[in-house]
Amino acid sequence: ICNIRNINFVKNESSGKDLSIFCGFTQSVWNPEIIEKQGIGGSEEAVFWLSRLWAQMGWKVTIFNNCGHREINHEGVSWKPYWAWNYRDKTDVTVIWRVPKWCDYDINSSKIFIDLHDVIQEGEFNAKRLKRIDKILVKSQAQRDLFPDVPENKFEIVPNGIDSQIFKDHVKRDPFLLINTAAP
Repeated sequence: ICNIRNINFVKNESSGKDLSIFCGFTQSVWNPEIIEKQGIGGSEEAVFWLSRLWAQMGWKVTIFNNCGHREINHEGVSWKPYWAWNYRDKTDVTVIWRVPKWCDYDINSSKIFIDLHDVIQEGEFNAKRLKRIDKILVKSQAQRDLFPDVPENKFEIVPNGIDSQIFKDHVKRDPFLLINTAAP
């Protein structure tokens, strides 16, 4: 049924401000309700915060991820199950989260960005994919330097988006406490 839908029910026009973020399947369900109640990993938090900022700037933002079996609208952002993404639907900007292989599809978007959070094999950015990708968004110069054969004009250093206001509370800190906030 999904394949029939993707062929016969394609969105052919965009608003000029349509922004899709395709995250695909993840082991854990994550959506605004879960993030606000219990927190989530940094890459997921970045999607949450950046999507809100883009929506505040006037973009019509839709996230396709493992948000559960129902659509959620939260602070101007539409969250939809990853299987609802149709790469044939017209959109103005598509952000592919973490995995360049989705660029093997003929994504119907004016701009395609890869939001790279991980260390991946340089070969993931092959010539065919690079031709489709407008920008690879990395978190630091060190991450950019992992891909010496990819042209400089393909990269933009964009730190994770987060609302610093959530850190305004003053708490007593243990100066000898060390934590690892990433997967060791």
